[in-house]
Amino acid sequence: MALESLVIGGDPHERPEVISRASNIVDMIAAENEMCKKVILPGDWYERFDHNLAAKLRSDLMKDPQFAQIQQRLSMLGKSLQSYVKQEYGDDMLKYQTDLMAGKVPENILGMHKEFVQLKQGLSKYLDRAVVAEEVYAHIEPFLGVLKELKAKGVDIISVLGNHDPVFLPELMQDVNFIGGEDNDPYESEGIIGHNISFPPVGGFPDPKMNAPSGLPGDDDVLYGKPKDGWATFETLDECREESNWYKRNKDSGADIVVAHYGPKIGLHGTKFLGMATKDGDFPSGGGLSAFADDRAQSSWDTLYLSGHIHSGLIYHRQGQLIVNPGPNHVAEVIREDGQTQAILLYEVDKPNEYAADIILLSDIEESKEQEGIVWASSDMLQAA
Repeated sequence: MALESLVIGGDPHERPEVISRASNIVDMIAAENEMCKKVILPGDWYERFDHNLAAKLRSDLMKDPQFAQIQQRLSMLGKSLQSYVKQEYGDDMLKYQTDLMAGKVPENILGMHKEFVQLKQGLSKYLDRAVVAEEVYAHIEPFLGVLKELKAKGVDIISVLGNHDPVFLPELMQDVNFIGGEDNDPYESEGIIGHNISFPPVGGFPDPKMNAPSGLPGDDDVLYGKPKDGWATFETLDECREESNWYKRNKDSGADIVVAHYGPKIGLHGTKFLGMATKDGDFPSGGGLSAFADDRAQSSWDTLYLSGHIHSGLIYHRQGQLIVNPGPNHVAEVIREDGQTQAILLYEVDKPNEYAADIILLSDIEESKEQEGIVWASSDMLQAA
């Protein structure tokens, strides 16, 4: 069987140059008459909600004729309501509020009040949604051109949602195939599945429900060891096997590649011993994914995990479980043959005309057993987390 390359970027975090570098590597592979059909990004395309930009967008939207008409109707309705309330209650607003709560106001006033509240709430909600969509698009738009160019080279672009990404991001990025979740693993027949995790959003959205990193809330929860506010957690691998929807759906999958924003906790990966910790201890990892990796390790089933989130890039290997996270400043080329990783080449994002900065061979991966599982580690670290 011919060699095939997978190209894996780190978290883009609003940096189109990560995609441009991946595209450049696809060209280099083609020039050597090798094959690359898939480019994989492990999530965190977006960064953080910009409230200043949102305020400007809201102001611009309010000038739209459609919104102007609604505002005019609100103004007229408000004046009529004020007039009727004045006639009925004079200046006794406390009496009006008391009767309103008790449902005792005249029907004509109650009808106007309900229409006014519904119209105002509806306008506010519509504006919020429109502003958020416009704000996100402003940050994502620079990706769209380079993604279209990359897809035109005949590759599939595969991704999962990260903890910074809004749930509606796939709607804005039509050239990217977001995978993971029930009935959403179109590459399973090719040996690739996706993983999404329930985790508190960090994008700073006005409505937190817009920024949830799991395609299906509760599809998998965190293996962390201690409950946290806002986090659903598993405390043992056995609990993960019993409770994780992702694990139960994928435990018998024949896939040997998993795309996941957070890699599994296995060996030292995901623990404070590798510097990947929060102030409270080990780094949170998918519980069902960790149980899946543990099963594969025990059964000697070599599996490749393509992950992100940790901004200091790391390649880690334990009992046939190989985790490749190039970090945001590198793009990796994973060379595979017959389902086995033969080599990994790491390219620097900001040096688009240079060949691989680091080359990792199969022998290096096997030797990692003598180095606590660490195959390669980068000191690069961006400020975003």
